[in-house]
Amino acid sequence: MMTHTKAPWRLNAGDETVVMAGSLKVARAYCGGLTAINLEEAEANARLIAAAPDLLAALIDAEQALISAKAFILSKRGATNPNREMAIENATAAIAKATGQ
Repeated sequence: MMTHTKAPWRLNAGDETVVMAGSLKVARAYCGGLTAINLEEAEANARLIAAAPDLLAALIDAEQALISAKAFILSKRGATNPNREMAIENATAAIAKATGQ
């Protein structure tokens, strides 16, 4: 399995639709042309793309914390919370989507 370009990712200072990792261009959020996306939306998309490695790392940590909490609560109460179950499932699915698993 291939991994993504090493973080940190940032917006290019001269063009905030370009996402950089060091001197490497990672992505460009396009606007205009054949798309209906305007510059403001393209810049917002680029910010989200630039945050992706940090968001993935945080989600992996959160998923593990939820799993640990679930195990602790099950050992104490013998029951689990459906909202926590859904959060774990959603986190696991998003991590799989991001990592290609």
